Amino acid sequence: MAPRRRITLDQIAEAAEVSRATVSKALNGREDVAELTRQRVLEAARSLGYVLPLSPSGRTRVLTVALDTLESYYVNRVLAGVLSAAHDHGTVVDVRIFPDHEESRSATWVQRVVEAGHLGLITVTRELSPDQHRVIRAASLPVIALDPLQEEDSDVPTISSANWNGGMRATGHLIALGHRRIGFAAGPASSLPAREREMGYRSAVLEAGLGIDERLIGGDGYTYASGLEAASAMLALPPAQRPTAIMAVCDVVAMGVYEAARRAGLSVPEDLSVVGYDDTFLAECAAPPLTTIHQALETMGARAVEAVHDLAAGSARTIGSVQIPTYLVERASAAPPRTA
Repeated sequence: MAPRRRITLDQIAEAAEVSRATVSKALNGREDVAELTRQRVLEAARSLGYVLPLSPSGRTRVLTVALDTLESYYVNRVLAGVLSAAHDHGTVVDVRIFPDHEESRSATWVQRVVEAGHLGLITVTRELSPDQHRVIRAASLPVIALDPLQEEDSDVPTISSANWNGGMRATGHLIALGHRRIGFAAGPASSLPAREREMGYRSAVLEAGLGIDERLIGGDGYTYASGLEAASAMLALPPAQRPTAIMAVCDVVAMGVYEAARRAGLSVPEDLSVVGYDDTFLAECAAPPLTTIHQALETMGARAVEAVHDLAAGSARTIGSVQIPTYLVERASAAPPRTA
């Protein structure tokens, strides 16, 4: 028996007199294809002998999620929310990891997502390049930016936690305990969430009538090493000038602050109070358990999936930016200062 001739999307596009991208969208059940066009594409595909790869619901829908890494509790919790919500919608998730910064900013892979007819795209803690924005606009591709590194164009909705509020609440908790010299172990300057948390910290300090001492602000990453280096510099100041408390931009950074305190011969929270951000498993496992800001990471991932489906269906429910509320989880790492 002769092997079955492989039918290509280009052949279907020619027969239906539409673009290759339109064929892919129609075959994959995308909502942004007119029903008459969809039927013309399906009829052309059937006439050529193309076997449609249908899901149990009749259409295969694929959602792309773009990440920098999987080696992060933050990313894994967000992805868990994405996968759960996608399963509820009968949607397949295509995870793409881009450790290389230049490759991640290329428009080529976004164009491939468009040509594959995927339902939409979720980017996680990334920044879309101008070329990528042009492809997205031209194809009307539904895109949700989750915790973007920078402010996105108005045509790309964003979902994030209430970072400014979280930074202010964490710092306000330390102020309420009686701390007056409060440090901030910062994240990368290139990260919008990190900057927002720092602005929340600064706002709380200024609102309390306390001066900002720039020597008590340091760090440039979401890493243990960044927290260790930043806190070590603060704790090397003369006793009267060093902080009695430090807010960390994330729980991993807070673990570096813990180690800096240990190396300086200080105890947490007796000599140094510490508050983190994220409420990861590290917060519960730390010794002492870490007071931190909880952000609903799985909820953020699930909301991103819902938003993509809304956009693909032409719904106006998802417009602009959405901020998921945060709240303080009190544990044992923060206490009144000895001098209070």
